[in-house]
Amino acid sequence: MRQARLLLLAALTGAVAGVGGGLLTLLLHLVQHVAFGYAGREAFLVGVEHAPAWRRVAGTTAVGLVVGLGWWRLRSHGAVTGVRAALADPGRRLPVRRT
Repeated sequence: MRQARLLLLAALTGAVAGVGGGLLTLLLHLVQHVAFGYAGREAFLVGVEHAPAWRRVAGTTAVGLVVGLGWWRLRSHGAVTGVRAALADPGRRLPVRRT
């Protein structure tokens, strides 16, 4: 029973990780298209090379600001528990929501 549960949880974890990775890939493509202003199925490098310089600077600056503000907000509500710290202390758990 315990092995069946472990296999089920491993399969479920793999499926959730796969779906999450796919969704993050789609989000990344959306951000790339919006930030660099290219449409269609052309390669990322081609889209960036054809984007005007102001758009490359504005896009990367805007994304940097969003990520920086997100990191600041995360840090302002308490310490961030690192994976090494959580593994070093078996009694310590990673907070699911913040992680």
